[in-house]
Amino acid sequence: MVVSAASVEANSTTNKGRQALSSHDQFMQLMLGELTQQDPLKPMSTSELANQMLSLEQVKSTTALQNQLENLGHSLMLGASHLIGRSVSVLDPQTQQPLNGVVQALRSSGGQFHVVIDGQSYAGESITELR
Repeated sequence: MVVSAASVEANSTTNKGRQALSSHDQFMQLMLGELTQQDPLKPMSTSELANQMLSLEQVKSTTALQNQLENLGHSLMLGASHLIGRSVSVLDPQTQQPLNGVVQALRSSGGQFHVVIDGQSYAGESITELR
């Protein structure tokens, strides 16, 4: 992803929030259906119900954490947008030697931002100097 307007970030966050809500709602509907259809003479044990509720909470927590990490990545990119057009030194991950160049673009991957120098992408944390 190349740096884009804040509205794109808001749309992405909103869509992911809807997907998470939809998954939560679907899970609750399935669980309620299971409870209403169970044999009254052999009801679900409380431990099974507790395990399902715990699973639901884990899914919600994981989804929330993923959204927070993605938001952090977007915030880092927006904060780093001042690097575009600036001269920087980065540490080449293969040779461990410093490379100098001008930042052409920023990319986001896995919640981390990368700088693009001469068409090559480098992790943001590999920046050693800003000129």
